[in-house]
Amino acid sequence: MSNDTFYVIGLPDTQKYSELEPEIFEAQTEWIVNNQDELDIQFVSHYGDLVQNGTGPLALREYENAETAMTLLLEADLPHGIVAGNHDVL
Repeated sequence: MSNDTFYVIGLPDTQKYSELEPEIFEAQTEWIVNNQDELDIQFVSHYGDLVQNGTGPLALREYENAETAMTLLLEADLPHGIVAGNHDVL
């Protein structure tokens, strides 16, 4: 009997990590990449609110932090998607 188990990972509400602790957000996506093969992770869905401040003087830094974390998934060729949350689009 084969094991047909695979995983879809959800990342909700990382806005505070992008704003204040980007190393946590990056550690989350790094863990996903590091466990992609062992757990047979097929998809990662970010449920929105990547950043706390979608506009204004803090927004660029937060989006850069989020991009750094999410780029790890892209570089690992791991399928993923992002739904914009209310903090992302003001």
